[in-house]
Amino acid sequence: MVRNVVRPVGPPMLTVREVAEELAVCRATVYALLERGELERVWVGRCIRIPAASLDALLVRGRCCGAAGSSRFSALQQGLVTS
Repeated sequence: MVRNVVRPVGPPMLTVREVAEELAVCRATVYALLERGELERVWVGRCIRIPAASLDALLVRGRCCGAAGSSRFSALQQGLVTS
């Protein structure tokens, strides 16, 4: 017998490296944003994951260097990304 397990799909989560690439900054800058509370974090075991909505909110606030040039920020402005 085969069981189908349905799991709810949560919001997209990003790694520190993915956020750093998106913002065109180093990982240390992302860790600093996390420590200052400018980005939310979720611990998955010993790994940090950042909700995409948190990155979107940071970009909308324009609180990070290079954020205005981010492709995600441009997509947010055009309404192409929904969190």
